[in-house]
Amino acid sequence: MVAAGATAAVWPRSSTPVSQPDPPTYSVDLGTHPRLAWTHELTQWAPECTATDPESSDYCQSEIVAAGKKDLVVQVTAARGAAQLIGVDLRTGAFGWRRSLPDGTSSTCRSGGSNLWCIAVTSPPQPSPTDDDQFQESEPAGPAQLLAIDADTGRTKGSAVLGSSGIHDFLGVSSDFVLVANESSDATADTQDGPAPSTAPMQVARFDAEAVGGWRQTLPKGVTNAGYGAPILQVDGVDYVDSLTGAGDEGIGFDSADGSVKKLPGGAATAIYRGHVIAVHGPSQLSIDGQKLQGAVVVPLAHDNSAERPLVTVAENDGTVDASQLHEANPPFKVVRTVPGIARAFCGGRLLTESATHLNDNVTSDSEPESQTATLRAIDPRTGHVEWQSDTQAGEFVICSGADVAVTQQGKIYGLAIANGARTWSVALPDQLMFSGWTESGVLLEQLGDTSTHTFAYVSR
Repeated sequence: MVAAGATAAVWPRSSTPVSQPDPPTYSVDLGTHPRLAWTHELTQWAPECTATDPESSDYCQSEIVAAGKKDLVVQVTAARGAAQLIGVDLRTGAFGWRRSLPDGTSSTCRSGGSNLWCIAVTSPPQPSPTDDDQFQESEPAGPAQLLAIDADTGRTKGSAVLGSSGIHDFLGVSSDFVLVANESSDATADTQDGPAPSTAPMQVARFDAEAVGGWRQTLPKGVTNAGYGAPILQVDGVDYVDSLTGAGDEGIGFDSADGSVKKLPGGAATAIYRGHVIAVHGPSQLSIDGQKLQGAVVVPLAHDNSAERPLVTVAENDGTVDASQLHEANPPFKVVRTVPGIARAFCGGRLLTESATHLNDNVTSDSEPESQTATLRAIDPRTGHVEWQSDTQAGEFVICSGADVAVTQQGKIYGLAIANGARTWSVALPDQLMFSGWTESGVLLEQLGDTSTHTFAYVSR
């Protein structure tokens, strides 16, 4: 579990109804002539945040907590005073709305589409010290409330009291509901490998887009990998929480109607493919429908709306693996071919893979490591034939954008035609701006610092 105020990841989350369990498209529409639509400093939205020194009273931490079709929401936490949410028009970067979060609280916010939820805790929840973390300070958790907020307007849609003690956290987030968990303040502790198993039962409650409570359920002690507002994977009326496991390493889901606990014997739910839950047991044993699935990791692909999206895995990576395994589209999902490179995206019927090569293998401890070059390949998944390849930079993002593949690098974003790999467009960016995520209509950029973001930008058509 995490304390209120932890950093929220901004990434497209599954909003799939139970009747259509595969994830939605993970693509962007940049058109044929995208541009840097706007760049803004935090001080333009929050003039009081002028300092760059974290010890200053005018310093603010900031993070994007929601990005929808029309609006961007930034949470700003000042060194003094209440945290606030700032709504920004995605098209122009213009200030839209502002609202303060409850004074004297520490707040964690998570989003799903146009819905935004915040847990406001009166005193920061901290687990008691353990043998694994004997130097951690302990603070009792105070009263907490859940706020449901319209991300487009900042309007409060509803609120709920979560309780006066214990550690309150988001367990899972979907497009129109959240699962909130509560443990006693001494029931869990972080280890070097992440959250340790809980030592007390965990209370779980479901709240809708207006913070109206639904079912409540109790999970026994031993639950691990919980928290951080994980995606909810919905299949056949069951809401599986990504990576949530019980004492026996079984995956955990909840009946959508009444919250009754559903166990996944093969391990924690990690992905969905064509309505089938893929589970992982331990660090690398995959299974689907109770049958062992070859591969150690399911590759999350950026993809368009093609119904032919393949299931792709890679073997356990010991530093030498540079290949992707394509599986049958139907049970028993056997591997049909192995292709070079690690899969990055599936766009226009082509699987895009990347192989990285070090520019300089003689880096010493006193020198900065040089960036890596990479080979981006477009592969026909039916034959394994490489249709085209292009030199790029390793570790960047590859996104589907209409008839193009959008590739982000430091200092630019450019498009390659899916059909032949030809460069179709390019957008120059300030070097300090880094890829942060994307919406349906654009790419988000941030200037990332040690604890906060102070420059934001958006590339759109």
